[in-house]
Amino acid sequence: ICKVCNDPDGDERMLLCDVCDSGYHYDCLTPKLAGIPDDDWICSVCSQNLPEWAKFKVGERCLVQYHDDARWIGRIVKIEGPQALMHFDGWHKRHDLEVPRSMFRDLPAQEILDRAIRSRLLTKKEEAARLVRLDQDALLQTEKALVEETEPKIA
Repeated sequence: ICKVCNDPDGDERMLLCDVCDSGYHYDCLTPKLAGIPDDDWICSVCSQNLPEWAKFKVGERCLVQYHDDARWIGRIVKIEGPQALMHFDGWHKRHDLEVPRSMFRDLPAQEILDRAIRSRLLTKKEEAARLVRLDQDALLQTEKALVEETEPKIA
């Protein structure tokens, strides 16, 4: 049934909202559409209350946020309701993964992406050495501050 004219006929002219599944004849809409769109279509009611993740379309790249320290960049292959099939950059196609669309986030700025691509991840050994250096630097700064506090001030 069309939500505008309440006519149940005209299936060939009926659009279904991809969010709420409500029906609308494309020629009942304001502005009128020339036909049924090839892409997803969202009614005006849902588009006003659309969650942030729903703006992403098939073929677009986005960041998938699993939790604070697990983020992957991938391309949306297929969308089915609240789920999407993702192809993650650098993964073999057989490892494409279905994920909840609520995990979609905007990509970071291009310069951040470029920097991440140019740099490499540290090995566990390199990361451990980096943490030891940070701890040593923090210890030296603390010792220096204590010495400065205990030294008599010359006026």
